[in-house]
Amino acid sequence: MRTRPFPTASLWAALAVATLSPHALGAKVPTKMPEDKVRGRELYQDLCWQCHGVEGRGDGPLAALLGAPPGDLRGRAEADWPALVDRVLQGQGDMPAFAESLDRHEARRILVWLAALDAGEQGVAATRVLPEGPVDTEASLARPAEVAAPGASAPDPADDGEEEAR
Repeated sequence: MRTRPFPTASLWAALAVATLSPHALGAKVPTKMPEDKVRGRELYQDLCWQCHGVEGRGDGPLAALLGAPPGDLRGRAEADWPALVDRVLQGQGDMPAFAESLDRHEARRILVWLAALDAGEQGVAATRVLPEGPVDTEASLARPAEVAAPGASAPDPADDGEEEAR
């Protein structure tokens, strides 16, 4: 009876792979992507709220400065989504094109969030709000870095940007 030689090389290779896996090294392994509506809310809050408003009603702080008011994004039928995705990517009128920063799937995720917001789903509400008080849209356009994003504190008008010496 012939016996097989012990596969030492294969055993060593398997051990090396097992011990060098990301889990064994303590590396963070990516988890699944957030739900479409969660990622859609993040994208909307990064790119859209300034003109379309916190909840997509076309009432953002920069809406009054546009040639035509931005559209109300609420209540759109899912059948209209392909055309709306194209509009997000290519832009139209005063709306800039976002094709360089979004793909079709990300543009669709914004619509998924808006649909969830329309349906009143739990946990999808526009959690970020505009800063208290009026927004100086002229100053916002002149100094876009100082426009407070939803949820961020508004810049202090008395702060000249220099730290106080102690």
